[in-house]
Amino acid sequence: MQLQNSRLKTVGYRGIGDPPNPRNEVAYMVYDRRIVFTGLHNGCHGPRGSTCNFAEDIVVAIARQESIDPQVFEFYDLKTMRSYGIEGPMVEFHDYRPGSFYFDKLHLYWKKGQLRPYHMTWSEHHIDEIIVCDFAEFIWGNSERGPLRNLAVAHGALKPQEPIATAA
Repeated sequence: MQLQNSRLKTVGYRGIGDPPNPRNEVAYMVYDRRIVFTGLHNGCHGPRGSTCNFAEDIVVAIARQESIDPQVFEFYDLKTMRSYGIEGPMVEFHDYRPGSFYFDKLHLYWKKGQLRPYHMTWSEHHIDEIIVCDFAEFIWGNSERGPLRNLAVAHGALKPQEPIATAA
């Protein structure tokens, strides 16, 4: 898949079905010790599996591709209309329209010497402007770039922060 931002990388993950195949794929970017990923396809229905349900496998896939120790990095899941859809079962709960997103920090728990975390939780997190710019094609799709809507703020999980200027 050709991405608009050439600095983004892609990797397949196990998802439903093994081995990884192009249907189970994320785009990601490394920012110092932070890694942000987002699904390339709608994983909420069909045979793929959503990024939140396969986050551990995604972490392992990125770590292998980057040849890094994942335990020294923070991982974030950017959920957008592209990966969670604007129709289907999740719309009732998340309302993924152009400009809408969730940005979750993964809290990973490791056993010594293990590449795959044995447990994970996540929490909503504020997003940095650079991440909005880098992942704009996922947040807005082909729509005209309008206002951002952090769904965690809209649903009261986070307090609003200063508005981020929309990327041109």
